[in-house]
Amino acid sequence: MKKMLLVLVSSLGFTLSSFAADPCGSKSIQIGDAQLELIKVTDKPEKTANGQSIKGSDEVLISGIYMFVRNGQTWNVYRCADDVKRDKANNPVVNLNNCVVKNDFEFGNLVKRYGNSGITVRKTDGNRLEIRLNVAGAEDMDYYDVKSTSDGLEVIQNKFQENKQQRYLSHHERVSLGVCSGSKNSKTASGGGSSTGSTSPSKKVKTGN
Repeated sequence: MKKMLLVLVSSLGFTLSSFAADPCGSKSIQIGDAQLELIKVTDKPEKTANGQSIKGSDEVLISGIYMFVRNGQTWNVYRCADDVKRDKANNPVVNLNNCVVKNDFEFGNLVKRYGNSGITVRKTDGNRLEIRLNVAGAEDMDYYDVKSTSDGLEVIQNKFQENKQQRYLSHHERVSLGVCSGSKNSKTASGGGSSTGSTSPSKKVKTGN
């Protein structure tokens, strides 16, 4: 029975692992022995630290201690940390209950340090942000794009495919993990074109193109 299932899956052109792709939640990369979180897509907090409402999409991008909220045609940037709690590398820890607008943030700035390098968020066009670990001489690492769509935030994984024999043929393979959309009042989930998908219970997941 299992063998028949695998044959069927292969004939349909995808693998069982593709069902696990989930644009909602955390995405990380392996750096040595450590897992480093690059992005998280989650629900938008309702208010800033001083009680102002946060306008824009229900789904927001978190990277480091910064939150990126799509509002109309722009990305609003918030710094979300209380500066008391810090991790082992002395980075402030993200706190979504303590966000302050930082629209003077320049895209391409570090959002979190990691050793002598750090995570950067860069705007590659009006709709899309690129999030990667900026390490000298290591541009071949995996990274992510987050794109604003009419349905929510599309998460695109750029996975490095190394060709050890012919290095010039190495490249990043772009795979859309789907669109994270939904609201705090609508707790539905579907994903990967199958009800067997692994998705966040608080989001409706739509597959990307």
